[in-house]
Formats: sequence, structure tokens, C-alpha cells
Amino acid sequence: MSNVFKRLIQDSYKLRKEYGGLSGIMYGAISSVGFSEVSDIEEYTGACNIDMLYLQNGQTEESISVYEWELENYKIKRSERRIYIKLNGKPEQSIMF
Repeated sequence: MSNVFKRLIQDSYKLRKEYGGLSGIMYGAISSVGFSEVSDIEEYTGACNIDMLYLQNGQTEESISVYEWELENYKIKRSERRIYIKLNGKPEQSIMF
């Protein structure tokens, strides 16, 4: 798993814990696990091979699917309560947290 993808998962998880509006499902080859089922995200991302992250904001119904191989970079703007995600060959997308 790339470091950028791993950090996105961990940061998204932490934002969910802090703000509450964001939910996430992590997909691997043989399993899928929601943020609510994980107690230690660093341990989980270290032990599991995650291929895709699905994020959804329950208040705005925004959602985004991020495949590891497509993720170029991301940035968090706390002042806007948004995560901006740049995927290869696609315009930057954002989701509120």
C-alpha cells in the first residue's frame, strides 16, 4: 500500500472521529471493513492490504471512491471542512467531513 493512500485512510478515519460526518469503507481483495469496526487505524492499515477506500458524508450525501493506484495526492482544508483528492487523469474532487 502506498504511503499517500495509507495516510489518506488514516487521516479520513481521524477526521471521522473528530467531526463525525464522514463514514468510510476500506476494501481489500477478500474483505471490506467500515471505519466504525476499526479501533486502531494505524494497526489495521499496517496489517491489511487495502485496495480501495469509499468515503461518504452522511449529511451532504457526497461520496467518492479512491483506488490506491489512481490516487495522486490529497489535501485537507480544515477551514472548509473538506478533503481534496487528486486522482490520476481526473479533475480534483472533494468531500466534506
